[in-house]
Amino acid sequence: SMALDRFSSADDIQDFIEEHLTEGVKSDASAAAEEAQALAKGWCDDGCTSSTARFLEGIFGHMNGGGCDDASEFCGECQSRAASYFARNQLPCCIEKVVQRGIVAYVYVIANYS
Repeated sequence: SMALDRFSSADDIQDFIEEHLTEGVKSDASAAAEEAQALAKGWCDDGCTSSTARFLEGIFGHMNGGGCDDASEFCGECQSRAASYFARNQLPCCIEKVVQRGIVAYVYVIANYS
């Protein structure tokens, strides 16, 4: 209902977008899209899908081996089983790279848009 009160026509929506979509936002969005595309290409070129699938199969299989029957509740036995898996297995570089890039992007968005 709030949206309907504010936007009663396509022109209202267009005006809202034009008001908030500055050149800086457009530039940042373009740069983010290019970065995401390069990251995806690197992911494929480096064979990351297979190594990531093996890692995820391993950690979830290990977590399921104990009293962890619902990994969505990441505490107790699930947390302990995951910690013991990480003690013997390293996070694949592919996943690490994506996570680190995501953190950098998050920090940038918070610093520039909050």
